[in-house]
Amino acid sequence: MKIAICDDDEYYREQIGGLLKKYISQNKNREISLSVFSDPEELLEVTKKIGGFDIFILDIVMNDMNGIELGRELRENGYDGKIIYITSSEEFAVDSYSVEAFNYILKPWNDENVISILDKAVLSVLNKTEKYILVKTKESSVKIPFDALLYAELADRSIVYHLTNGKIIES
Repeated sequence: MKIAICDDDEYYREQIGGLLKKYISQNKNREISLSVFSDPEELLEVTKKIGGFDIFILDIVMNDMNGIELGRELRENGYDGKIIYITSSEEFAVDSYSVEAFNYILKPWNDENVISILDKAVLSVLNKTEKYILVKTKESSVKIPFDALLYAELADRSIVYHLTNGKIIES
């Protein structure tokens, strides 16, 4: 299981990172890796290279791109990981529904509350038996759930995947 944190504030990034490291050490029976980012663009770049994360823990109020925009871009690129917002702003709570956020936590947070929400997100990911194919494109890697795949065809030297939502992905 892969978890990503993205917060441009070093203090909160270290705080949530430390809490997650503690969570990982207490859950050694689960293979959990943690990646920490200070820049949304860097997170998007790495996500495209590795095919996504299972859980995204995102701040909302960031300099270049806010967390809602980041979540929207992740969803538009086909990444279905659980998004948990940890933020100091209440004003984006309703907007978080537009990216199907798993939860919305206000700073400063209660550690037990964050652990409880994280447990639920991890269990949700583990219980998800969705099968998918990882497709390498010219720009990135994309997870395509089998139930989203309409058909695939061989065209010249590449495979063209036609999805149920009308998108076309070429490998």
